[in-house]
Amino acid sequence: MASLLVVVTAASLLPLFCTAAPAGGGCDGATCLSSSSSLELDDLLSVSWVSDTKAGLATFTATLNSSAWVAIGFAKTPAANMIGNSAIVYRPDANNSKSSVLEYDLKGMSVSQVTPVAKQVITNTAGSDLNGTTSFSFTRPFAPGGGLNPINAKGNTTLIWAYGSDTT
Repeated sequence: MASLLVVVTAASLLPLFCTAAPAGGGCDGATCLSSSSSLELDDLLSVSWVSDTKAGLATFTATLNSSAWVAIGFAKTPAANMIGNSAIVYRPDANNSKSSVLEYDLKGMSVSQVTPVAKQVITNTAGSDLNGTTSFSFTRPFAPGGGLNPINAKGNTTLIWAYGSDTT
């Protein structure tokens, strides 16, 4: 990443609970197969997701009403910040030929402290930066392993996010 000028960085609880819970409540993994929802994170950024508890996966789409890099991640604690966690970062390219969606370890605020995770577990990645709107999507396991923070499929997960003022 060429720069890490953060315009917004924040955290929000992401309810990945099931919409078709069994009679006793909760999610037993068999009855509750999937749920979907969306959340406006701020005036410019929104995220939507579809979770599949049977497969142990969630697919996320983030949309920013600006042309810039965007990062969303899953924090260890509800009072989390970006540092010490990981985030999936979409870096658009001017002509979309070198755009990338990768998960990064966020060890600090300098460029040298933001490094791609050793084993990428995200799949189905896609992104675009068209007409002043940046959008990207990815699928990630609930329990990715490798020291990455899990997604709590039976409750809340703290979502962290940031975006820049440009595409680098």
